[in-house]
Amino acid sequence: MNKIISHLKKTDGQTWEVQTNEEHSQGVADLAQGFAAKFGMAEWGKVLGILHDKGKETDVFQKYIRITSGMEPGYWKNKKPYHAYVGAILSKLIYKDMWVFIANAIAGHHRGLYNRTPLTELLKNPLPTEISTNVESIPLKLPLVKNPQDGIHIPRMLFSCLVDADYLDTERFMNPSNFELRGKSDSISTLIDKLENYLTDLSKHTPQSPINDIRNEIQKYARAKGNSPKGLFELTVPTGGGKTLSSVLWALYHARHNNQDRIIIAIPYTSIIEQTADTLKKIFGAENVLEHHSLVNHGDIKDPQLADRLKAATENWDYPIIVTTNVRLFESMFSHKSSSCRRLHNIANSVVILDEVQSLQFKYYTPILSAINAYSRLFGTSWLFMSASQPVLSKPSLTAAGRQQFTPLYISPERLLPYNEERWLPLRRVNLTFDNTPRSYEELATQLDSLPRVLCIVNTRRVAAEIFKSMTDSTDNFHLSRLMCPAHIKQTLKEIKTRLKDSTANVRVVATQLIEAGVDVDFPVVYRQTIGLDSIIQAAGRCNREGLLAYKGDMTVFSLIAPEAMPTGLMKHGYEVFSDLAETATDLDWFTQTAMDKYFQKLYHRIQDFDEDGIMKELNSINYETASIKFKLIKDASTSVVVNWEKSTELIEKLRNDGPSYALYLALTQYSVGLHDTALQELKDMGVIEEIYGILFLTDPRCYDKKRGIIAINQNLEDPLIVG
Repeated sequence: MNKIISHLKKTDGQTWEVQTNEEHSQGVADLAQGFAAKFGMAEWGKVLGILHDKGKETDVFQKYIRITSGMEPGYWKNKKPYHAYVGAILSKLIYKDMWVFIANAIAGHHRGLYNRTPLTELLKNPLPTEISTNVESIPLKLPLVKNPQDGIHIPRMLFSCLVDADYLDTERFMNPSNFELRGKSDSISTLIDKLENYLTDLSKHTPQSPINDIRNEIQKYARAKGNSPKGLFELTVPTGGGKTLSSVLWALYHARHNNQDRIIIAIPYTSIIEQTADTLKKIFGAENVLEHHSLVNHGDIKDPQLADRLKAATENWDYPIIVTTNVRLFESMFSHKSSSCRRLHNIANSVVILDEVQSLQFKYYTPILSAINAYSRLFGTSWLFMSASQPVLSKPSLTAAGRQQFTPLYISPERLLPYNEERWLPLRRVNLTFDNTPRSYEELATQLDSLPRVLCIVNTRRVAAEIFKSMTDSTDNFHLSRLMCPAHIKQTLKEIKTRLKDSTANVRVVATQLIEAGVDVDFPVVYRQTIGLDSIIQAAGRCNREGLLAYKGDMTVFSLIAPEAMPTGLMKHGYEVFSDLAETATDLDWFTQTAMDKYFQKLYHRIQDFDEDGIMKELNSINYETASIKFKLIKDASTSVVVNWEKSTELIEKLRNDGPSYALYLALTQYSVGLHDTALQELKDMGVIEEIYGILFLTDPRCYDKKRGIIAINQNLEDPLIVG
């Protein structure tokens, strides 16, 4: 009863088992020290662990934990005593010069990182009388911080080390069976063997062709460049060059050479993330690949132990291969919350592949590139920028007003492949035509209907719906847009790919940009609504992708008459820059990196601000919480609505009868569509939206078309009206 308690549990329903505060603090210190050692700050991690729960040693906290646990009789009528500030105050008293790097992590290890002013006020509190300033188990001095220009990221990284160590040590005591599920994946060397065996087997069943010869050559470069030291790298390969497998091959060899822990693949679109994850699971096994994004539901996995392991790994990314989204990656890197920051230390000493890097949002270029610089210089993270339309990220340039556009990468990325446009000519499988005569929806629909196999990519959901509505009602015609729920999109893509394998089947697809980058489809003819050069090149990658035609594929860039079809926002900038280049630089080969460089430099010149929300100002002011709130890659004003598709009605009934749960919420995301306020209000006015436990459900099945997704039906219930 005289022990200073950190955690309590009953082992047999009768006997209390105690984890003392000394045991817990030392356990956390050991783990945090190991995490921070990866980037040369082991002693800092130890200090965090020893100090983080010193506040539990107060009399009031010990009374609270004994009474609320039921270990002692009584009733606790006050709030839970706040304990985290005590260790933060101690850090300030002991480390007069360095406390700024650790006090915030300790004070916020439950509630999240503070802004500067609230933290300063918090640390003015007096140290409780029971707490001694003499902490013998920690060093009195800490090593200096290297690369202080990146220092704004150090407190968040140390915070990650502490938070994950705290969670893990608590789990080790409270739930040891769950703790034992962790860390049972294959080594990097074993993963290399699995991939090499897969590639060898693949080559035996792949016919020799100029394209496959190039893919093999790219893989050879990837193996050779794997021995490079940590840093920044670039892989620019025309679509169809097999860059996904080549990038993973390089990353594994690079990780082994540099003793790095894992590979993180960040993908911008959920429409391609499952495709990539499925390929990697096939090669490495599901026990080595963690898929972490909003549409994944580990409850669907039949093996309960594997499901539990994967669910646990989403908390801290302690897995050899992570497949995630840009949103998960970068919002974690700028978050102030303990749940999101917990995984950051596992980004340190890892290899990050940024797939389709051209999709990074311009308004966040400065904070994102600043973070990439910091993680490379401070935390031993290697970054690979991968795309067929590579943006310019390492060359500083000026706007018309003379100011620097954005803080570039601190070094130019090393190329995994030599720049050799002539060598990649076999990958040039498309004739590109520009048709400047605007056409109506009906005229375009007639052209598409006349072709046996064609893909038409447009800029908005509304345009896709209008064109598809104007086409013949045929089982050969398909529509793809975010008016369809993810499960519907996935099923439609699967059907499209199956039909494409049948040389006798007709297949015509009208789609938004969701099909443009990374989706493995191969059409002889592609139509692309006018847009920026990067999107045009990505669309060209869906045309004669495998080079199986005896002739080159045909891609036509077209425009539409309808005023609502004209590009807006950033798409308008891209369209205007490309139009200007097409008029003034008539000798440019659009498929070269030279053309792409010119395009991006001109495009950057039009952007007003590469840190539109002032993220760097907040970070430089040590306002971590405000920066976290402002940094949202998805600022979509849409609201999710569960639609009538396959299992959705069954899941809604389960929600109605059993109430909400996290697993049920994840399952429902597969059947949800995001609607803007006007469209949502229209459906509400029609009385076809029901709210159950805060989740909106579309009740009238006529409002969800099996081809087009969500439609709204007017009051006469006759003519369908497409939601914009």
